[in-house]
Amino acid sequence: MRAAVGKGRSPRPRRARPPADDAVVEGSPDLRIAPEAEETVVEILADLLLDALVREERGADPLEAIRGALARGRGRARHALHLDGLGAGRPAPDRARHGAGHVNSHLELLLSRIYDGAALAPAHREDLRKSGVTEATRIAQGIRSVPTSDFDRLLGFPVPTVASLLLIPYPDPVGGYFDMFQVKLFPALVDAAGHSTRYLQPKGTTPRLYFVRSVLSMVIDPTKPIYLVEGAKKAIAAAQLGLAAVGFAGIHGWHVRGSRRLLDDFAQIPLGGRRVELVADGDVATNPAVEAGAADFAEALETAGARVRVVLLPVAA
Repeated sequence: MRAAVGKGRSPRPRRARPPADDAVVEGSPDLRIAPEAEETVVEILADLLLDALVREERGADPLEAIRGALARGRGRARHALHLDGLGAGRPAPDRARHGAGHVNSHLELLLSRIYDGAALAPAHREDLRKSGVTEATRIAQGIRSVPTSDFDRLLGFPVPTVASLLLIPYPDPVGGYFDMFQVKLFPALVDAAGHSTRYLQPKGTTPRLYFVRSVLSMVIDPTKPIYLVEGAKKAIAAAQLGLAAVGFAGIHGWHVRGSRRLLDDFAQIPLGGRRVELVADGDVATNPAVEAGAADFAEALETAGARVRVVLLPVAA
C-alpha cells in the first residue's frame, strides 16, 4: 500500500525501475550459503532490499523481489553473484538452457555454487550407492537433493505425497546443463491401479539425451563403439567402466512425441558407420511394447548410418 505523503514532507526517493530481464520470479528454494560467500550475499541482499521497498509500493512482495533477483542472477546481483561462485576469479556458471533464451531459474539456482556442498539426503546417498554412482561422479554430474520448499516450483506442478526428491540434471555437452532434468521420487507415486512412478521431469520439457562428462571425448570419437543406455544412472555406471555411454529416459526417450526422428541431441554424436550398442531395460525381452520401442530406436539409428546391436540385460535390470 502506498504511504500517504504529509504536507511539508519530502517523498521517499525512488530508484530507477530495474531492467525488464530482472523480473520477479515466484519463490526460490531455501538458501544454504557457502561460508566464504556469506559476506558477499549479505551485501547483495542489503542492496536488493532497497529495490524491494520500491517494488513493495508497486504491489510486489519484497521477499519475493529479493528471491527473484537471486534466482535470476541478474540486475544488481549479476556482477557480484553470477550464480556460479560468488566472487571474482571463479569460472563461468554452469547454466541451464533449453532452447534460445529460456532458463528454468529454480534449476539454475540449485545448480549454482551456492548449493555446492549441501547435504545429500541419506536415502539419496544410499540409492546412488546401490546404483554404483561414485561421489566424484555425483559431484561432476551435478546430482543433488532438492530442498523441500522448492518441489512444486522446480517441476511446475505439485507433488504433495513425496517426502524428498533427488535431482538428476542433464549436462549439455557444449557446457552447462539442459533445462530438462529428472527427479527421483522418495517414495514413488502409486496410482489407484497400483502402477508406480519413480521419476518425473519438469512440465513443458521434451526428452534430451543424458551425457556423462567424463566420457564426452569418447562419445564424439567415431572410432569408439558407443553405448546408448536406458536410464541416467545406468549410463553413469557404464561410463565409470570406461565405456562411451549416453543415457536416454525411457524406451521412447530418443524422439519427441509424434515423430520417429532422432532427437537433435544426436547431432553431437557421429553415427555414420559406427557400432552402437543399444542397452534397453531388461524387460525388452518380455514386454512387447518395450521390444517394439527398441526396434523403432534401432531402425532410426540404422537410418542415420549406425551399425546397431540390441543388448539384452537380465530382466531385473
